[in-house]
Amino acid sequence: MELELKELQSRWNHAWEAKSEEITKHSLINLAIFEYEKHLRNGEVWGESFRFPELFGLKQRKFDNLIEFFPELRIRGENDSTLALEASLTHVKRISNFERERNRALEDTISYGVGCIFAAPVRYERKVRTKKGVETVLAYDGLGAERIDYRDIFPAASALVMHAHTGETGCPFLFRRRIFYFSTFKQKYGKKPFDQKIVDAIVPTSFGQGFADDRTPTQKESKEKTQGEYVTVLEYWDQENDILKVFANGFQNEIFNSEEGIPYSHKQLPFHLYYNYRRDDSITGIGEIELNMPYNLFREVMFNLMVDNAKLELQPAYIISGDVNFNTEEQELEPGAVFSVKGLNGGKMSDAIMPFRTGGIPADTFNLLNTLESSQIAVTGDDVRSLYVAPNQLATQTLAKREALQKRIRGNVMRNTIESEWYLTNQLISYVKNELAA
Repeated sequence: MELELKELQSRWNHAWEAKSEEITKHSLINLAIFEYEKHLRNGEVWGESFRFPELFGLKQRKFDNLIEFFPELRIRGENDSTLALEASLTHVKRISNFERERNRALEDTISYGVGCIFAAPVRYERKVRTKKGVETVLAYDGLGAERIDYRDIFPAASALVMHAHTGETGCPFLFRRRIFYFSTFKQKYGKKPFDQKIVDAIVPTSFGQGFADDRTPTQKESKEKTQGEYVTVLEYWDQENDILKVFANGFQNEIFNSEEGIPYSHKQLPFHLYYNYRRDDSITGIGEIELNMPYNLFREVMFNLMVDNAKLELQPAYIISGDVNFNTEEQELEPGAVFSVKGLNGGKMSDAIMPFRTGGIPADTFNLLNTLESSQIAVTGDDVRSLYVAPNQLATQTLAKREALQKRIRGNVMRNTIESEWYLTNQLISYVKNELAA
């Protein structure tokens, strides 16, 4: 079934609107994780709040525990064909660097709640210079695995899960957005099966324009954003109607329409989502940063108040009599400085200048921080206090705290095994039996 362009644009608009809030959240979370870096770039400014890399450390701690326990699915059976299939599956994963790309997607789940990986056969040719001249050589032909930025995946607005083996509740279609330099776009799409007449007429634009200019560029990308050197490509994958279309810089430029529909034997979407925690009202998830940010923000506010208090205690403000002529611009406060004051009228200098002490940390502050951390531990299962210096802590207490986190890790592993690994393995088996069989 062929969709009219108007209906296709309507599907895109609905998918983008359903995703727009998630894209904004993604950008804000990314800023929060690396907020401490601005102190490295700009240097410390006296009086400015400190930002500590706690969120980055928390994310890395959860990721380290997750990949340590993440399972590898195997095919059961003892006959020769099953063993050969298992060996072939292990081989295609290894040569494609599948584990690295999947780990990058899993790291996304911890930060943003959801990560995405693309897995399908790819053929990569490139031009090289030889003694005979410029030749085209086959660089790679096999399974391709790629971690995809979740901001560039737009599932159907009504979808709650990506895959369903019965076909009843799975995502019917999705859009994938890709942004290329103009020269890279020409290299990738400047040959068949893409429509060369339309490809040659494409005019480069600024970063992300053509399909919803909401993709927040990185610091490096932003420097090049206004140069008008980009092409935004949108892929439309529809497993419900078996359609694969590709557009460039707008729906008016259709550069590819697959005659065979989705060009894989399984005829499913070759995209797989991993989760930290699932949301029951959408296809997205909840990450560790989103859960921990309120606690982290409050703790940093309290820490900064304590830092300010220490500054006031160590270098107090001074109250100086108006009768005393004290030029602070000429006399800088420093070790070994000599000050001249006038206007004492024969009195003591201590009677005209007095340190003004302020601040002081109430005892309830530490009780409040303990209460806050107890709430954080209950919500996340990650006992941040166990990482503090605790020389009197018993071994059984340490094991109990570690087990609380491992329960969350095992739940995460089981969730992703059911949500993604099972469907991904089925697709990989299909590739091994069909597309990669030669």
